[in-house]
Amino acid sequence: MTTFFRTVPGRLRNVRRAIGAVLPDLLRDVAGIAGAAAISYGAWQVYRPAGWIVGGALAVAGAWLYRTQAEEPTQ
Repeated sequence: MTTFFRTVPGRLRNVRRAIGAVLPDLLRDVAGIAGAAAISYGAWQVYRPAGWIVGGALAVAGAWLYRTQAEEPTQ
């Protein structure tokens, strides 16, 4: 039992590193989704069907960008 408690700080350090590595990408994605939602909502405020059209266009654009990014070779 005592060896478990001795390894806890090392495990917490690893968890902190993992969260630190993932957090910038996660925040970027959340900000992008929130921005797309705000644009779609703004279009909906002007003309209700335009909100759905803009939201669909943003979803298609996001899928296209995701696909092209996935196809790029990593260095």
